[in-house]
Amino acid sequence: MATVIGQAETGYYSGGRMHLRGILFRDERSCYHACIPSLDVSGYGASRQEAKQSLLVMMNCYFERAMRLGALEEDLRRRGWVTDPPVMYPPAFSHSDMQDVFDCIRSGTGIYNISCTIELPPAERMLT
Repeated sequence: MATVIGQAETGYYSGGRMHLRGILFRDERSCYHACIPSLDVSGYGASRQEAKQSLLVMMNCYFERAMRLGALEEDLRRRGWVTDPPVMYPPAFSHSDMQDVFDCIRSGTGIYNISCTIELPPAERMLT
């Protein structure tokens, strides 16, 4: 497993799979939102499952586009990731990037931890 102690709570890359932690919450209009703060990628839907499915679609779009443009490593590093193939891991959640979540907590909305796993090529092929 390619990970670093203390980072497993936010995600890691191992064996062609990216494992990421995120959050799921419901807004004041009863719409569910699922997001991965370390990528700044989110999805939404009328149910928890729809929000998670939307998130997976958006994550796949993010990785496909970034890899096609050859910009994945640069973008991940800009977001605070460590990218030293074969090790890739995201930063810890940044409180400043989660203002919407804190607003939901103050309003009494429940926040749920979620995890996502997507298939990716080996790190050596993704990062150049």
